Amino acid sequence: MQQEEFESLTGFRPSQGMYRVIANEYIKSALDEAEFCRQYSLNIGGIAQKIQHITDMAEIEQQQEIAKLQERLERNIKNSLT
Repeated sequence: MQQEEFESLTGFRPSQGMYRVIANEYIKSALDEAEFCRQYSLNIGGIAQKIQHITDMAEIEQQQEIAKLQERLERNIKNSLT
């Protein structure tokens, strides 16, 4: 399912990161596009909440990794100046 199809069927425009999670969940499901989107729209079985949670956790992990890289960069700059 393409992002445009998901958006058309649900009326919801997710971020690229969230759409990657949606696509992964769709692939793992045994549902056709229309039924998956219907269930997402109605949050049947908590599918929309699950996708939001996975997306949120991935974003938190990315932010933590960025912070670690920034700290490492700052240490390297400081060490190179001394």
